[in-house]
Amino acid sequence: QSVTFNNIGPGDIHLGTNAADAGDIFNGDVVFNNSGGGRIRIGSNTAGNIFHGNLTLNNTSVVDVQSRIQISRFNGATTTINGTTTVNNFGNASDVQISFETGSTTTFNGNVIINNAPTAPCDFYWGNDGDVVMNGNLTISNSVTNNNLQFSVGTGSVTFGNGTISIGAGGFDIGQLRFRNFTQTGTTPVNLTLTGTATQLQVGPATTFGGDVDMRSPRLFLSGVTVAGNARFEKTGGTEDTGAGNNTINGTTTIVNSANGNLRTQGNNTFNSTTTLINSGTAYLLLELSSGSTYNGNVTFTNTSTQNIRSAYAGATTFNGNLTFNNPSGTGIIFCETAGATATLSDTYTLNVGGSGFSVGTLNLNRFTQVGSTAQALTLTGTAILNLGPNSQFDGAVNFVSPRVLLNGTVFNGSAYIEKNGATGDSGTGNNTFNGNTTIVNSGPAFFRTNGNNIFN
Repeated sequence: QSVTFNNIGPGDIHLGTNAADAGDIFNGDVVFNNSGGGRIRIGSNTAGNIFHGNLTLNNTSVVDVQSRIQISRFNGATTTINGTTTVNNFGNASDVQISFETGSTTTFNGNVIINNAPTAPCDFYWGNDGDVVMNGNLTISNSVTNNNLQFSVGTGSVTFGNGTISIGAGGFDIGQLRFRNFTQTGTTPVNLTLTGTATQLQVGPATTFGGDVDMRSPRLFLSGVTVAGNARFEKTGGTEDTGAGNNTINGTTTIVNSANGNLRTQGNNTFNSTTTLINSGTAYLLLELSSGSTYNGNVTFTNTSTQNIRSAYAGATTFNGNLTFNNPSGTGIIFCETAGATATLSDTYTLNVGGSGFSVGTLNLNRFTQVGSTAQALTLTGTAILNLGPNSQFDGAVNFVSPRVLLNGTVFNGSAYIEKNGATGDSGTGNNTFNGNTTIVNSGPAFFRTNGNNIFN
């Protein structure tokens, strides 16, 4: 039989308040309606609460006394829902709190549908300091107010199985969606597109997705996520975002900033396959703000923005793959802007210009070291600038041709052919060392010079 609980006054309904008692068991569908501004606590203290049917939670309180619905509130409380759980949270600052205290556990064996649209910001904690297990699909909608939907919050965790995670019919066009201490044990792809102008998506810390992910949001914080499959992350909005870094992507990676707000992480990222970095808005893309990253595959940089792709900004970054540069209309691609930064291209790998070409802007190879004897060749066109140094080194033979060339403190340990063919004069700072056979060519109409202190061995 179905059961309905109506909490229409400012008081509370508490189920399972004596931890020594057995939990409540519901064999049919259950509906909880909270409309008076008070609280509904389900499985407050008791272990072994079971819902064999569907569970519906309706929170529509206009008055916010302590308007919230809680499941497994205190330490030791456990609740299992075997049917579909639907959460309709439409009240005035009405809260939803699942597994609030350390030692509490809530298990959802069926699908979970969340429709969140309170008229004032609420606390939405899906696993606060307790734990949540989810074995079905998860569908999320958030609208009306700037709410923060968190899976989980404090020291709690969410373990998600092989179901799907998706945005519901109501969309997610305002507020924040956060996955932290979140583990997807299955491999089902996760595709999430948040809309609006300032909606936030945060993944991490301590978050793992077992399959592929495609996540796009106006604001994007990459703050400690591990993806076992392929990953695409895209920022689409206008506010600068800085994630904590510490991300690991084991499949192919695509990171896109198509917005007019900067996309950054603090660094210490590891990319274990092919990586594509695309900057196509009016802001910059920077993944190593305070520490370096490791790229264990080929990397393609494509910049069409009025700002730069700023690679290896700080710390020590290692590239264990070929690097390909495209800059057909952007400001440029720049390495190692801070004095202590380094970028290392490991032995056997090459620098390349991609199919879109590098015809404008600057390819700035500051503090860049190419290890090993593999020959390097770059041909820039149009009005592009190739900047070499300071504190750069190429161990292999180089063949560099560009409309503009700035020799600003680089060691060439192999043979070097460097040609400037553009119409604008260039003055490098000098301090270059050439340890192999060297050919320097000016085939353009303007001057090509350095300040001196060069060594030709």
